[in-house]
This record gives sequence, C-alpha cells and structure tokens, in this order.
Amino acid sequence: MSANHYQLIYRLLNIWLGFFVLIIFTSYLPHWENVKFLTWIVYAIKFWFFLCVLNIAKRECYNKDIFINLSILFLIDIIGFVNIFIGDNYLFGNNSLAYFIYQYHTIIYHFFLSFSILFIIIKLTFLSIKRLMHYLITFIILMLAIGIIFSPYFIAPTHAFLSKNGFLSDLFKRTFQLNIFTLLCTIYYGFFIYRNNRILGEYINLLVSYFFIYLFADLIENLSMVYQFQSYNIRLYIITFNFIFLSFILFKKLIYTYSDFGQFYESLLAGQYSFSKVKIIPRNQNSNTLALKVIKIYIHQRRQYLLTLLVLLGVGVFFFELPACFTFNLVALIFGFSIILIFYDALYKKRGQQKVYL
Repeated sequence: MSANHYQLIYRLLNIWLGFFVLIIFTSYLPHWENVKFLTWIVYAIKFWFFLCVLNIAKRECYNKDIFINLSILFLIDIIGFVNIFIGDNYLFGNNSLAYFIYQYHTIIYHFFLSFSILFIIIKLTFLSIKRLMHYLITFIILMLAIGIIFSPYFIAPTHAFLSKNGFLSDLFKRTFQLNIFTLLCTIYYGFFIYRNNRILGEYINLLVSYFFIYLFADLIENLSMVYQFQSYNIRLYIITFNFIFLSFILFKKLIYTYSDFGQFYESLLAGQYSFSKVKIIPRNQNSNTLALKVIKIYIHQRRQYLLTLLVLLGVGVFFFELPACFTFNLVALIFGFSIILIFYDALYKKRGQQKVYL
C-alpha cells in the first residue's frame, strides 16, 4: 500500500473511533435490557462499512451509483440504533412508538437492501441504457413487490398489532417473502455473468456473493421470528461472522479504488478513455487472487479435505444438541459458501478458456 492509502485508513479510523466513543457513551443511557455488548460492536462495524462505501463512492468512476446505494443502505441500518432507546422507562417515547419505528425501519431497511442488489442486476443486464433508467426500472419493480407484500402496513399502521400471529410473526413472514425475491435476484446474477462475458467492475461479484450468504442468514432469522426458535445471542455471532467477510471485501475494494491501476481500469469501464486499435484485456482471469487460490487448492487439489470438513460439520450439527437457530444458520453458511465456491470454480474454468474484453 502507498502513503496515500495509509493516510486514508488513518483518517477513516479516526472518524470511526469517534463514533465508537459515542457508542460507549450512549451505552450508559437507558435502553432495552436485552441489548448485549456485542450489539454495540455490531453497530460500530456497520458504521465502518458506511465509511468505506462512502469513500469508495467518492472515487469510483464506473460504479459510483452502486456504492451510493450501499451508503444509503448502511446509513439506514445505523439509524435503527436509535430504536433501542425508545420505550416506557427508557430514554424517550413509549412502547407503542418503539414498535411503530421498529416495524417501519425493518420495512425500509429491507427495501433498500433489495434495491441495492436489484440495481446491480438491472445495471448489469441493461448496460447500454442511462443510469436514470436503471434507477427507474429498479424502483418500479421493487415498489410493486413492496406494495404487494407489505400493503397492509401502508393501509393500516396497526396491522401488525391486530394480526392473529402476533406483531413480529406477521412482520417477518412478509420480510421473508421479500428476501426470497431478492435471493432469486442474486441467483439470476450468477447465471447471467456465467452465460455472458460481461464485466461490471472489480469486487462486484464478491459483493453480490456476500449478499447471497447474508440473505440466507436473514431468511433463517425471519423464520426464527415467525416460529419462535430465535436466539438473540447466537444471531449476533452469525451477523459478526458475515460482517468479517464483508469487511474483507470492502477493505480490498477501498484500497483498489484509491490505487492508480484501479482509477485507470474503472475509467476504461466508464468510457473516459478509448483506444481505436488496441484491445484492452482485464487482468488475467487466472491470476492468483486469494479467492481463486482457495478454489484451486480446496476444490481441485484437496477436494477430499473440503468434503471431509463439510461432512464432519454436517455430522456435528445433527449429533450435538445445538440450538435450532445456530443449527439452521450454520447449515445455511456451509451451503452458501459451498454454492459460491462451486460457482466460481465453474466461472473461472469457463473464462480461462476464452479472452474477455472490455
């Protein structure tokens, strides 16, 4: 990394530490009793994500819109932090206000989660149309989905309280339906990039891979809320594990975006430079990236070790009496990572047999 990279990281860490001090201070204010220490850490990590994607968006040439969307997503997620201070005998408000804010924050957050993912897919599918049309198509599709799934909440704000299944059960049953739609969108993304030699920029594939795994975990959480097998502490550890994966992606993307090569390559994708007689080829698809090393070593060369590990994990899950929420999340993580490894193995095999041009 260059001196500019270190200056950037130092500046972001200072801002993040300021937010972390604020979180420590607010933890002494009256708040919900079930808030654990790890909850404060999770919100601090979310703020770090917000800083990363915001700074990526500032320098990104080709996918600025994608990272602006993610900035809004993480900002909305962080705003939910206020909710834990609302309620009777807490910092302000009452229980009714806390429930209303919680339900609409959940709906808005999942709207922007789906919007951020669907926008990537719309942009990839319709590269030739203008950015405004990408936003318009994404907005129309999602408003139709949200309108169908969450219509009772817009017609009657008290719908969840009147539901026979209970407040959380009805809300997360509908959230589950939206997450299924979004998960199908990520699967479509995988099929599309496999069948078409189309590039949307560095680390976008890994970013969609993260959301693929995250949606599996979120679906398990939705089901746990509906069928009452949720364990709050376990969910926090699962979220933290997912965030480690995202931290790696965003840090690599941040360093890449502020590098000279990253700026040049993204400028080429954005069409800011053109070469009439020179074919520009992206970095060799068989280059020794970390992800590809893992795929080559553990799928091709050491497949038996990977399969043995997956079998042992599977036996361990069903042999030991683990909490249901932890079991489902662990199975989802194993399944999600397995699908991603198999997909990238097939993708890089195909691309290794042909040249992919900008």
